[in-house]
Amino acid sequence: MARETGGEPLFHGLTSPKRRKSLPTFAVPSEVEQLIATADGQDDPFLRARDVAIVEMLYGTGMRVAELCGMDVSSYDAELAFVHVVGKGKKERYIPIGQFAIEALGRYLDARQTCASPQETALFLSQKGNRVTTDQIRYVMKRLRKQGGLHKPLTPHSLRHSFATDLLERGADLRAVQELLGHESLSTTGRYTHVSTERLRAVYQATHPRK
Repeated sequence: MARETGGEPLFHGLTSPKRRKSLPTFAVPSEVEQLIATADGQDDPFLRARDVAIVEMLYGTGMRVAELCGMDVSSYDAELAFVHVVGKGKKERYIPIGQFAIEALGRYLDARQTCASPQETALFLSQKGNRVTTDQIRYVMKRLRKQGGLHKPLTPHSLRHSFATDLLERGADLRAVQELLGHESLSTTGRYTHVSTERLRAVYQATHPRK
């Protein structure tokens, strides 16, 4: 390292420029539909019901994959249409779920009885009847993506990004999205406004006659 006379570094006190964070990968609604259709086309009744429910829950709630794996059957309140999750730092939150996820969960809970032992509390199970792991969920997404012919590197976290982006594009309040995602800082949620802007810019560039 170059040094000044007296032993101080030549560039002492200077800071390196911050790297611009890349925009997260997300799925457009048609790609989510393709994932669901692929999951629903599987021969195994348990896998078919479970994988559809997994995609519907990840996209319909924006929860983290670890939060999905940590859910118990009791985490789902069918009457109020809410799920209870435990996020980072053991912080709890309640997330509303829509009709598509409710119906998918209902079908899955029926199928779940075929492999669940009476003492198993986990909501989402492997074929062996154990609580699913985050790696297993990521593998499910990878398998569905490949079988569905989707070339974008979609992951469980991509569906979380899609949830936030789609809400903001449809006029949702930024602070409401922050609460749904369980973000500590509003600035973390704010990056999704950049994703939304980039999507709008791409549509404009592709379709407007006087771009």
